[in-house]
Amino acid sequence: MRPDLLDRVQLTCPDCTWRRGTPAALRLERSDGGAEEILEGALRCVKCGDRYPVVQGVAVLVPDGWRKVAQETGEVEDPLRALGPHLLAHYGDLLAEGERRDLHLGDFWRRLGDLPVEGLAVDLGASAGRAALGLSRRAGFTLALESSFLTARLCRGILRDGRAPVRLVEEGAFERVVEADLGGLLPGPLEVVVADPDRPPLPPGIAGLVLAANLLERQSDPAAFLERAAALAGPGGRLAVASPWTWWEEHAPRSRWIGGGVERTRDALVRILAERGFDLEREEDLLLVLREHARLEQVVRPRLVLARRRRY
Repeated sequence: MRPDLLDRVQLTCPDCTWRRGTPAALRLERSDGGAEEILEGALRCVKCGDRYPVVQGVAVLVPDGWRKVAQETGEVEDPLRALGPHLLAHYGDLLAEGERRDLHLGDFWRRLGDLPVEGLAVDLGASAGRAALGLSRRAGFTLALESSFLTARLCRGILRDGRAPVRLVEEGAFERVVEADLGGLLPGPLEVVVADPDRPPLPPGIAGLVLAANLLERQSDPAAFLERAAALAGPGGRLAVASPWTWWEEHAPRSRWIGGGVERTRDALVRILAERGFDLEREEDLLLVLREHARLEQVVRPRLVLARRRRY
């Protein structure tokens, strides 16, 4: 964790902020001997006293954070394998020309990283970090949230070292790992933390841009998630929602879908945002390709809706 994180971003206790409605600051308690980067310690809420661990340099801002870290590290032997095709989707265009020549690559994460931003950018679902990387080069600061500790740790390593390991599977056990060189795309001021995208460790009205990519339809209460995401944007701030509008009743009952299954998701989303003081700025289709192996890939066309909060 960056030693200046609490100076750059007003982190708050997610429980106090969103369950109790009273944002409360976090204070750092170090236990790593004072190295420049904060490797071990905790962030304690000044109001409720809850403590959120910092483990291997990653702030884990969810309840029972130590248990979450222990569970993930005990269950997942190879985080690179667990991420499957996602690292290629994020960084495949940065592979050497010979490695990427025969690959079908989308533009999803790269184009999200090119969104307009002023002030603080908040990526609610960073995954491997490509969108946050792009945003950080123009934002005053970028806070990337990721729900998985192992993914957040891997993402921080990629952005720190400037190299992304990418698995290329041909078939079955025939695979190899190559490296994408971030080269001239090294990030600006940025931090990756573990957090619930539905309970971000931030107060309302703080962000110049809030990005929710492939998250909306995965929430148990999409409308409440959208409400909180929109609340993070300050006057003149933007909310970007990118989604293929793929709804599953195992995630949320149909009555909780945006549009409730009777109104088109895009139309319902634009209407809800307008009711909350946002004007539609632009929308477009993006391309996400998830390559399982040389002869199997998923092609997804998420829709990007970018809206801006009115200043009055």
